[in-house]
Amino acid sequence: MLRMAGEVADDVHVHPIGEPGYLARHVLPNVAIGAELGERNVDDLSIIVPVNLIVGDSEAERAGDRELMRGILSFYGSTPNYAFIWDDAGFEGTTARIREHQKAGDLAAMAAQITHDHLATFCTEATWDGLARALVDKYQGLAGRIEFYNAAMGHPDTLHQRHENFGVVARQIRSLTE
Repeated sequence: MLRMAGEVADDVHVHPIGEPGYLARHVLPNVAIGAELGERNVDDLSIIVPVNLIVGDSEAERAGDRELMRGILSFYGSTPNYAFIWDDAGFEGTTARIREHQKAGDLAAMAAQITHDHLATFCTEATWDGLARALVDKYQGLAGRIEFYNAAMGHPDTLHQRHENFGVVARQIRSLTE
């Protein structure tokens, strides 16, 4: 699919568990092969990556995002077709462990399978002031564009402020990468 996208698509939008290692090992090489097959310049395609964020100026804010991301990652981690992504990232057997709890209907136990190391690999954690730099450092050279995957998630009382903060972060990223 990535090769076909490289051959004919305008851009490639990857899955939210597209961590930097997956991008480097699978996405970029296969898109490049496809671009070559289509006699295209791979630089004309943009790799769009939804990034999973753990952000806040307090430990309590970041703790809430960590728990949210554990639930989201365990949901995606239960999909057998994505097992290789976890395995390639050094987390062999994650999908099987999550699926055991999924079959029992135990969402909390599914989320509990997502460790701090999983979060560090599949998410970017930072304060608001440090988020732009952290994202540029993590995805520069791997992603042409990023989207803030969980920007619209969170407690309703804080969503307006989060949206304003994400706007600031987006402008900071633009200035860091121009």
